[in-house]
Amino acid sequence: MRQYDEAKSAHPDAILFFRLGDFYEMFNEDAVVASRALNLALTSRNKGDPEEVPMAGVPYHAAAGYIAKLLALGHKVALCEQLADPSKVKGIVPRQVVRVVTPGLITDSEQLDARSNHYLVAVDVPSPESAGGGAGSGAPVDHAFGLALLDLSTGELLAASIHGTPSLLAELARADPREILFANGLDDLRRTAALAAPRAALRDDDPLEPSSVLQALEDALGSAGAEDALREHPPLAL
Repeated sequence: MRQYDEAKSAHPDAILFFRLGDFYEMFNEDAVVASRALNLALTSRNKGDPEEVPMAGVPYHAAAGYIAKLLALGHKVALCEQLADPSKVKGIVPRQVVRVVTPGLITDSEQLDARSNHYLVAVDVPSPESAGGGAGSGAPVDHAFGLALLDLSTGELLAASIHGTPSLLAELARADPREILFANGLDDLRRTAALAAPRAALRDDDPLEPSSVLQALEDALGSAGAEDALREHPPLAL
C-alpha cells in the first residue's frame, strides 16, 4: 500500500483511482465515498484483520463513465497509472498520478454538454481582512472582486474586475459554472455563491503571487500575449 499512500498523500482532496491490472481500485474513505456515489460493491482488503482496508473498484475500460458521474457530483478525481507492463517488470510496478480531473476541467467529449459552456471560475479579493472582515467572514457587498472564467473544452478565457457582491453573484448565475475556486477566507461569499451557481463544485485555494501569475501567463500565452493581458485587464482580474 506504500505506493497508494504516497499518491494519496499528494492528492488528499481527490478520489484516487489506483490502477491495478485491468481495474482502478479505491481504498479507505475513497472506497466508501465511491461505493455510495457509484453504487459499487464495497469489499475489504485483509478482511477480518484489525487493520481491514475498505476497497472498491471499476473496470479500466469503463472508467470514463464512472469518473463522469463523480465529477457531476462535484468530486475531484486523480488517476494513478501503471508506468510499465506488469509482465515485464520484476518487483513492484512503477505508478504515478498522471492526471487530475475536476468538474471544471473536463475535455472528454462524452462528458461534456454541447449545449452550454463548461466554465471553471476563480474568485479573489485583495484582502478580506483589510476590507473590514476577518478570515472566514467574506467581503463587504461593495468590495471589488477579481473574476476569471475558463472553458478548457473551447479555450475560452475571460477575466474582469467586478464591483460589489450582487454584481459578482449575477455574473456567476449567468455563467452557470461547473466549478468555482475561492481565495481562502471567503466562507460567507462561498455559501452565497452556492445559491447563485447551484451546479458548481466549490473549492478553496491560495491565490498565486504576482510573479507566479506573470509566469503562468507567459507559459500559456507567450511573452507578447502576457504583455497584452497585463495591459488590457485590471490587476485584480489577473
